[in-house]
Amino acid sequence: MKLKIIKRLKDKYTGEIILPGDILITDELNRIKDLINREIAEVTKKEIILFLDKKDIVYNPKMKKEELIALLGGD
Repeated sequence: MKLKIIKRLKDKYTGEIILPGDILITDELNRIKDLINREIAEVTKKEIILFLDKKDIVYNPKMKKEELIALLGGD
């Protein structure tokens, strides 16, 4: 999934500094949800739906963005 970084972040794997406006690509469910919940990254509803489809996670297309994000961590 493509996450748009909105706050400065030090990548936990590479140590690289990622600046606001940069795009971080990851498929780690926990990492995606953590960065969004901590308001370090943002993502579009369309991007979440594409990711859920790729992972075969069942959802209702009428769900709000926040509800779809909750599915990422199995909440």
